[in-house]
Amino acid sequence: YYVLFEWASYAADPIRILYIWEGGLAIYGAVIGGLLGMFFYSRVKKHRFLKLADCIAPGLVLAQSIGRWGNFFNQEAYGLPINNGALMWFPMAVRIDGTHYFNGELCANPYHMATFFYESMWCLIVFIVLWSCRKKFKHDGDAILTYAAMYGFERMFVERLRGDSLYLIKPGGEVFAQGIRVSEMLSFVVVVCVVAFFIIRGIRE
Repeated sequence: YYVLFEWASYAADPIRILYIWEGGLAIYGAVIGGLLGMFFYSRVKKHRFLKLADCIAPGLVLAQSIGRWGNFFNQEAYGLPINNGALMWFPMAVRIDGTHYFNGELCANPYHMATFFYESMWCLIVFIVLWSCRKKFKHDGDAILTYAAMYGFERMFVERLRGDSLYLIKPGGEVFAQGIRVSEMLSFVVVVCVVAFFIIRGIRE
């Protein structure tokens, strides 16, 4: 997923794709790859794919909640610089030590929005919702689709705060001065599709 949108930086030396210690891992790529693997597994083993997906949804989002703390220890995936002294405290902000960059430019301000924490807490909320409603869902796929909609809703907003996004359209020009971020657009599409599906299904039923 990451390499696909950053191919220009890997084309000259493709072996760098394997250098995971340099970064380049994206959660959407992991989720999409995992679901594809499970889809093929379900076809071979003759299991219902959506039922399997519902089984892993709570664990998946809980793992994301815990995993986001890796961003804290690695000092990565942080948000906009914060200049307001009243907000320079955790969990509103996180201090980034040493030389670092924001949107590709050297940043002198060590305090940034703690976007990893925002997402970690939201994923924990999603886990609680899925776990609490697991016996109330009426259709196969309800849990994984609820996960997709709730996580996508949060990611639409948090992604715009980050300074390490993949871009579908780079910032610049009059129409897309802020650019269009890949995960932001994907999240928007996922949320719209899932909500539309739930509405249409509800009307038909």
